[in-house]
Amino acid sequence: MEEIEELKRSNKVIGAREVWKALLSGKVRKIYLSKNCPEMLRKKFEDVAQSFKVKLVNFDGSNYELGVICGRKHGISVLGILKNGED
Repeated sequence: MEEIEELKRSNKVIGAREVWKALLSGKVRKIYLSKNCPEMLRKKFEDVAQSFKVKLVNFDGSNYELGVICGRKHGISVLGILKNGED
């Protein structure tokens, strides 16, 4: 339940490209990957998140479910929670 509240209320970036840019610039504190995130994309984020010491969460739901929680009408495979004060 805490996870869902964080997804709804936190400042976030959505989509692999945007999360990747935010991760490389040090703006992300946590990354969520949907259960059906493509394996190649998953591996890319797992490797780099570890080196940047960013927590990676394997969301126990599909990309569609992750999208719905975030108020979107489309699937989200990769979502980044921004550090406090980041946009």
